[in-house]
Amino acid sequence: MSSQRSSILLSVVGLAVIGSVALSLSPDGPLAEARQHSGPSDAAASTSGAASTPEDSPPLVELVAVELPDCETVSPGTPSEKRVDPRTRASAQKGLDFLSGAATTWQTQHDCYGCHVQAVTTEALAVGIQKSYEVDDAALEAMVRGLTSGKGGARADGGFQYHGGTLLAPSKAFGGAALARYDALVDGQLTDDLLSVAQDLKQYQADDGALRDPGNWVNLPVGQGELQFTWQAIATWRQAYERSADPIWLTAVAEAEDYLSGQLATVSSDTSIQPTTYALLGMADAGASLEEATVRALVADLEARQTEGGGWAMQRGGTPDAFATGQALYTLRVVGLSDGHPAIDSGTAWLVDQQSSDGSWGHGGDEKAKAMWAVLGMVSVDALHVSLAGVSHGQHVDGVVPLEVDVGDTEGSGVRSVTLLVDDVPVAGDCGATLTHSLDTRSLSSGLHVLEVVATDGEGRATRRATDIYTGDHYLVDAGSSWDDGGTAISFRNLAPPTTANSVRLRIHTLDGGAEGPVPGAAVAEMDAEGRQGAMRFWWDGAEIEGAKLAPDTRYRAELAFLDADGQVRHITTTDFVHTDPRIASQWYGQVNGKVDLPDARGSANTWVELVDGAGHVVDKVLTTREGQYRFKDVADGDYEVRVKKGGFGSTSAPVSASAGDDANADLEF
Repeated sequence: MSSQRSSILLSVVGLAVIGSVALSLSPDGPLAEARQHSGPSDAAASTSGAASTPEDSPPLVELVAVELPDCETVSPGTPSEKRVDPRTRASAQKGLDFLSGAATTWQTQHDCYGCHVQAVTTEALAVGIQKSYEVDDAALEAMVRGLTSGKGGARADGGFQYHGGTLLAPSKAFGGAALARYDALVDGQLTDDLLSVAQDLKQYQADDGALRDPGNWVNLPVGQGELQFTWQAIATWRQAYERSADPIWLTAVAEAEDYLSGQLATVSSDTSIQPTTYALLGMADAGASLEEATVRALVADLEARQTEGGGWAMQRGGTPDAFATGQALYTLRVVGLSDGHPAIDSGTAWLVDQQSSDGSWGHGGDEKAKAMWAVLGMVSVDALHVSLAGVSHGQHVDGVVPLEVDVGDTEGSGVRSVTLLVDDVPVAGDCGATLTHSLDTRSLSSGLHVLEVVATDGEGRATRRATDIYTGDHYLVDAGSSWDDGGTAISFRNLAPPTTANSVRLRIHTLDGGAEGPVPGAAVAEMDAEGRQGAMRFWWDGAEIEGAKLAPDTRYRAELAFLDADGQVRHITTTDFVHTDPRIASQWYGQVNGKVDLPDARGSANTWVELVDGAGHVVDKVLTTREGQYRFKDVADGDYEVRVKKGGFGSTSAPVSASAGDDANADLEF
């Protein structure tokens, strides 16, 4: 980023998230005790020059785990009008088989990395694995080989590249997005490759946040340009954060969102469909929600481009084709639309009707490209279709909200059971295809809660659908910081609706050592900005440091406060940092990281982890990512205990030693 900047940089953009959801909790028992925490956090009470405490970890809320029924019979699923077109899964499988064969043949013939070939095919295969399709192992291995150890793959000198060192930015963008999908949906075997290309992509992020190719490569329709590369970079950086818990990736995503937000006016006026799809995909991979006005506007634009027959054309007024239709469908599914929505149903039917008997959508030079996107447009249909009513993803909820879950059978295997989990604890379950419950938000502490619906079919295959809801005054999320062109960038996301007037105040405090652990000192800097929905960021040049004669290794706490229209603090979140290049900071401090696993070896998301020193003082506390990863940065030399507690699971801990320049690991499991 350019050093020619003001002291405050703001970015505003809508974010989209996948799916809709609801939950239910018993209003009795230990949960009832948490009701007193549903208002503003204690930290929100401080508005003076002294720092408030960091965002407090919520008390241990003991969710009541219900005993799930032993379901022997299989239900046929919800009424036929609520089911997915039964042709869809068979058509998607046929398309997957064609794509697997065609891409493997190309890989065998060329023995090199071909950007679009391996990248989009890998994404389609990864989604297929997640959605219980039959994916050819040899095809997946061939694609992974092309992405990693083949000529021009991630492990070549210089990383991803095309034909001996060309198209570096596009190659890395395509490859990074593919590795992100594989890492999120298949397994973590390629995480090191993902983190490496995430770092490579940073060098191509321009001052305005875009992922910009110096060669300006465009090769329509497979290579659209910087909107596409920016989406792919966001996908890469977001999954890099989920796997590493390093907040530097959050600021990279925020800067990329800033670029996308500036393009929204021109995106909808473009005759091509691709600027709209790539802008929406970028927002979705940033973690976004249909609750946001910008996302809804782009969705409406994409729906308006659909032709009368159900397909989409690459250009307004053009002839529909499988590439554009598959890309539009995949995008709409990713941002939260599902089967039963008119655009989804008619678009899917168009693809099914246009498919050839061999599983393709035509032959010629673009046969693989059409198949890749057509398959992605359909392969998101799971073995069971979960319909959720009552609460939408990303919503702030209060009061008692009714919930209805209906499960449709898409392949004829029937529905055996439905289970509802809150923060990984099963709180309701029933045999058959329906579940009715109530959400009593008074039973939830203020903050983020992760809900998951798990439906099991007659063959024992599980369809999982997870999403987030927010309770109480909780508006600022994804706070992160990174060293950026001689200053510290501090990014976050503002969840407040556009109709809610608000402002955000940043105060930067020194973080001093005390008898009870680190203590925030007096504020050394303060900035204010008008609050807007979406990603926002500040940039601090540290000018106040010299006058205060602060040591170079001083740790700082960025305190972000959400203020309502009356100037009252409603929510505070924090992020800690050292105001210098991380390579210099590593001479003074170490890092502690690891993964928190549930008993079934899945990562425990949204779980508070504490770092405790030898005297028993809590030095720091952080939340795990969706993958269950945590990270403590800028940790002084010494012996510590990593401690974690989770409602319904109890607590666990592990010893760890930190030293300057080292990355100490401590994994935990319940």
